[in-house]
Amino acid sequence: MSVDELWEASGRGDLPAVRRLLQAGVDVDGVDNNGHAALYRAADSGHLAIVQLLLESWAGVDKGSNKGWTALHRAALNGHLAVVQLLLESGASVDKGNNKGWTALHHAAWNGHLAVVQLLLESGASVDKGNNNGGTGALHLAADSRHLAVVQLLLESGASVDKVRTTDGHTALHCVAVHGHLAIAQLLLQSGASVDKETTSNGLTALHRAAGNGHLAVVQLLLESRADVDKVDKIGWTALHLAAADGHLAVVHLLLESGANSTIRLTGRGASSGKTAEELARQWGHHKVVRAIKEVSRRINRYMHVGTFL
Repeated sequence: MSVDELWEASGRGDLPAVRRLLQAGVDVDGVDNNGHAALYRAADSGHLAIVQLLLESWAGVDKGSNKGWTALHRAALNGHLAVVQLLLESGASVDKGNNKGWTALHHAAWNGHLAVVQLLLESGASVDKGNNNGGTGALHLAADSRHLAVVQLLLESGASVDKVRTTDGHTALHCVAVHGHLAIAQLLLQSGASVDKETTSNGLTALHRAAGNGHLAVVQLLLESRADVDKVDKIGWTALHLAAADGHLAVVHLLLESGANSTIRLTGRGASSGKTAEELARQWGHHKVVRAIKEVSRRINRYMHVGTFL
């Protein structure tokens, strides 16, 4: 009888085999080439009775793999609520991170396991703890993977709505603007998210991100929340430039109707330097966008011309 047999039996949920192997003296904490012990395998597959037996046999509850993954990480990742609860009751470290700094809360939030997230928070998990990738926290992860209920729970539990991910300066609002998740954007703004907060890397706002990705409903929401329609990033791009360059006609119309200035020119270096939104649209062959911008410009000029005689 070997440790290999214990790993395999634990992973497939064979309780009698696990009991027999342990009684025969097989090392409960023996690991494979990846550093995975029997507890890791049982927790990963959600085999509660085997997890309990292994813990009663003094398995190391926080024993990590070569990459720092523990049984709690795997159970949280896969949404095995009862296993998570048992591991926590057995002393598992709720905020222990793997080699990349991901905690059980990060894994559960990323995968949308609401009940697991709630249990971890009730067990003292740090709601704003970041991983090693720019300090990305549970709120970023839940927002990025579009789990509305998890985002709401994290905010109710005190998550910082404007927490910044240092790799790119994104807040949760930036993340949802990229994906166009309207309900989460509404929730974040209702919770006090800064509508014009800029990324530290390039000065982009949520409006830039939503417009550049063609998310009309999110653009409208941000404008209704008083986003600066003409906010420029570090090289002079406005939301209108981004929407025009990618041919998002409906977004261009909305931005223009909301007072976007179509005469602003890019200030950075490169082939696009000095161009207006109309010129970018022409460059990329978005002829309907070009016509839309021209029409609005003509209307504004007519209005200004009439206004001089009033």
